[in-house]
Amino acid sequence: MKFVTLTGATAALAFATSAFAANPETATGHEHHDMGEETAADATAEAPEISPEAQRDAALVAGADVVTFDKQPLGTVNSIDGDNIVLGLEVGPVTFKRDWFMVNEEGTLAARMTAEQIDNLLAQAQAAS
Repeated sequence: MKFVTLTGATAALAFATSAFAANPETATGHEHHDMGEETAADATAEAPEISPEAQRDAALVAGADVVTFDKQPLGTVNSIDGDNIVLGLEVGPVTFKRDWFMVNEEGTLAARMTAEQIDNLLAQAQAAS
C-alpha cells in the first residue's frame, strides 16, 4: 500500500487560494432587564463562541466522512497522528495536514479545497513519484 503526502508550494498554494473562514452572524440586540433577570437571548449572546478550529478538531475523528469544499464526497478519516490526517480515498490512503480541514455551514467535516484542486494535487504527486 502506497501513502501519498501532499506538501510543498503547490499544496500550500491550493490551500491558500481555497481557504475559507466562516463567521456566522450572531444576534446583537436584546432588551435590558433592570431586575437582573436573564433571558435565553441574554445567555446566548453571552455564551462563548466555539472557534472554527475547535469545531474542526471535534469533528476530526477516525471514521468521519469528509467532503470537499464544493461538497463532493472525498473520503473517510482513517487515522490521526498529531497534525497528520490520513484519509482513505479511491486512490488509497493520503495524508493531509490538519489545517486543510474545516466544518462547513452544514456542520460537515470538509476539506478547504475543491474536488478539482485535490485531483490536481494527487495527479502532481503521482507524477512526481
